[in-house]
Amino acid sequence: MPTSRLFRPRSWPVAVKLSLELVLAALAPLLLAMWITTSQSRARLQQQAADNVELLAGVTAARLDQLLLDTSRVARTLSKEDLIVRYCAGDEATRRELLPAVQRKIELIVHSNPDFASVLIDSAEGICLAATSADMVGVDYRFREYVQKALQGEYFISPMIVGKTSKVPGIFFSAPVHAEGAAPATMAATTAPAGDIVGVVALKLDGRGVWSLIDSVRVGQRGYAMLSNADGVCVAHYDHDKLFHSFAPLGEDRIKAIDPKTQWNVETIGSLDLPELMTALPRAKSKGTQRFTAESEEGTGDEREQWIAGFAPLQERDMVVSIVQPMREFDHPIAAMLRQQIWIVVAVAMFAAALALLQARRTVRPVLAVTE
Repeated sequence: MPTSRLFRPRSWPVAVKLSLELVLAALAPLLLAMWITTSQSRARLQQQAADNVELLAGVTAARLDQLLLDTSRVARTLSKEDLIVRYCAGDEATRRELLPAVQRKIELIVHSNPDFASVLIDSAEGICLAATSADMVGVDYRFREYVQKALQGEYFISPMIVGKTSKVPGIFFSAPVHAEGAAPATMAATTAPAGDIVGVVALKLDGRGVWSLIDSVRVGQRGYAMLSNADGVCVAHYDHDKLFHSFAPLGEDRIKAIDPKTQWNVETIGSLDLPELMTALPRAKSKGTQRFTAESEEGTGDEREQWIAGFAPLQERDMVVSIVQPMREFDHPIAAMLRQQIWIVVAVAMFAAALALLQARRTVRPVLAVTE
């Protein structure tokens, strides 16, 4: 076909026109079906990915809850042992006599589980009487909430804190020690009678074990897990440089009330710049998902990308497990499917063009013979 006729469809041969019409008739439904299928598949994959991160958050939260519950039972059981009761209630002479046996009991508890970091036996005044480390003995722990709660008759699980002496992160489980003859509390109770308290048992769960559990949860290429408290502060994160940072900036008054120096031995609380999570996670009462934006790893700081978070609150303590993953990773299977469909369309188009051209020539040939 001469170049002058190439851009004038009316002057094209009848066979060419007919071929193009047949090809378009074959490809139009195929392209429409491909677009519908791709859109539906994208929506299904995104929903499935959201369900997966929510499910994984729930499973991780259940594992942590079981760990907290089991450790709390150990602390409660230890606080009811006759040896510990007599030691806390005794005078100086009695305590000196019982100390070797108490120390052996402490060592036995600590060595029974690699996640147990230390045990403290405090007096009714909050002064440490016996502990895993001799450096703890004689230290006044009344400034710690877990001691205050136990002295009020409560069985308490602390938030993640960093030990003042050990500098090791941990969760403390405290239980009051009642004098002999005091009414015992059941294992299911959260409080015990506050009268006749002669001491406190505190068992520290090594926070590095909790960190390892959170660090081990990875999703896709860049997805990871976090553990945050009721203030929206991240207390477990695979990137330890982001520990004890809040999802969004906190005011000076709020930071002062949290007291990061006492809790975690850090001067202040930085921000992870994830404000959407601050509105959803600290008040979460049930499992769910939340979309949010985060700074792009490839950007200059002004570019942000879409992420999805699945979260689940713990039952034993006001903390929330969140599993986050970039939405971009959900597009990989869609892109692979789209490439496959494009090749299918190209193959069908080539086959349809050849078949259409052949059929057009067969149709046009008798007409041309008559006209000639």
